[in-house]
Amino acid sequence: MKIEIELDLSEATKSWNKFKRKVIDQIHKDDILGNTKATLEDFFAYYDKNNSSKGLIPSLTDQIYSTMDQINQINSGGTSTVYGDNKAQALQDLNKYTQDLMTSL
Repeated sequence: MKIEIELDLSEATKSWNKFKRKVIDQIHKDDILGNTKATLEDFFAYYDKNNSSKGLIPSLTDQIYSTMDQINQINSGGTSTVYGDNKAQALQDLNKYTQDLMTSL
């Protein structure tokens, strides 16, 4: 659920930045500095400005590592704390989080 919220917030922020660029800031296509600044705001929609563990990219990376750990638990002991013995669901989630990360990158 946290990842879905991060994805939604990142997309909303990116949409807001696009609107702000065109309507509020009125940045034209030939305004190099203005477009660079606006692109930097898009970048911050995916990474936290303070380089902390917040933001979409770090959250997705943490989720991938956590899901891989759950799969390793299933492989070694037969059950995990999150998925039980449902390895197929864990692999499906891992695939989804990996695709989301690659799309965001």
